Amino acid sequence: MTTINSYHSTTWTHAEPLRVMMAAGGTGGHVYPAIAIADALSSMVDSLEVNFVGTRNRMEWTAVPKAGYPIRSLWISGVSRTQWWKNLLVSLKIVVSLCQSFWLCVRTKPDAVVACGGFVSGPMGKMAGWLRIPLYIQEQNTHPGVTTRLLARQAKHLFLTFQDLEGHFTGLPQTVTGNPTRQALLESINQQGSPSDLDNTSVTATDSQTGSKPTVLILGGSGGAGSLNQKIASMLPDLGFKPEVGAGGDVKAEASASAPFSEAPFSLVWQCGSAYIDRVESMLMDNNLSGHPDIQVTPFIEDMTSAYRDATVVVSRAGAGTLTELMLQAKAAILIPSPVVAGDHQRKNGQRLVDKGAALMVEESTMAHTLPNLLMNLLTQPDHRATLASSLHAMANPEAAHDIARHILGDLKASRPTTETSTDSHKSQQEVVA
Repeated sequence: MTTINSYHSTTWTHAEPLRVMMAAGGTGGHVYPAIAIADALSSMVDSLEVNFVGTRNRMEWTAVPKAGYPIRSLWISGVSRTQWWKNLLVSLKIVVSLCQSFWLCVRTKPDAVVACGGFVSGPMGKMAGWLRIPLYIQEQNTHPGVTTRLLARQAKHLFLTFQDLEGHFTGLPQTVTGNPTRQALLESINQQGSPSDLDNTSVTATDSQTGSKPTVLILGGSGGAGSLNQKIASMLPDLGFKPEVGAGGDVKAEASASAPFSEAPFSLVWQCGSAYIDRVESMLMDNNLSGHPDIQVTPFIEDMTSAYRDATVVVSRAGAGTLTELMLQAKAAILIPSPVVAGDHQRKNGQRLVDKGAALMVEESTMAHTLPNLLMNLLTQPDHRATLASSLHAMANPEAAHDIARHILGDLKASRPTTETSTDSHKSQQEVVA
């Protein structure tokens, strides 16, 4: 049985409030785990001050305030691997961001800095080490990012999503906790009930009585994926999505009222990213599939819990955040790792799941030939889906954020003399998976 715990306690028993600086930026894969840790600390400490650092032109600038936390900006960016002229100011940005980090530490006086990845974590983490502020690192991927590798030896503790099989952190204090997940998502999963694929009852074909079809959910990450979108669009005819053809073999110029499109074998929910929605709609129009009743294209999905619940199979990138959600939702998945991410970490993430019999994976370069048959076979094999879902769910740890928060609090409490009487923690458990 897997449980989600909610905490209502005062575990910080000192006169001064606990002050924590969270450093994360760039993508949801870095930002949402940081928010989850901040939420866990907030649920365990009455007197808590949390500040985030990020950059103004990335998703954290809106996601963090939406979660209820203040965010300060650093002038920093990553190194471009393809556009060298964008790197001309990198050295200056490093110096400026270090100065900004020093000033923020002086002003906010953090008791700890928690770095969750992205280039913004670099200067703040480095400054924490120089100022002897306890630094904690949370790494989401099998292959750690450059920032994590640079800061690891300054960290008081590393919290890893996957076991460090590559040996990057040998000899360093570390704990495999899994990837932190936002409490709001965990509560939403709890309200929806048990993950559907575990009971082996998902629809496998069109039901002649209800007309229901299996549903395939396409995910390209929090911002979408342009190359994945293009390949999916080109594969739609091979997946059974075709315009109605007239008697002469030509596509009908106008859709008829009764059958404007050929019958599709499944419904498609396609999260393509806000930057790509116009392009995807244009590709559908070029393929005479605009307005297809079984194709739902959306730039972003707010209610991911319902989207996962309704999906029979998920076709997705292999970012750590998405994999964590798949684990918690126990959903059979075909992973298509991005070929252009640092350290090839998505393929390594996906391979870890494949090795445990928890997912299937195809390379983007070969998906046009391999994905159609693989997907159609999986849609018609409920036992296989249930096996994948069960193996995937066994890897989930909904307590990751609270495990990390408890460890940080334990360290900080031990380093300060208490000035008040401790109060007991009250933990209520809600069963999410029987």
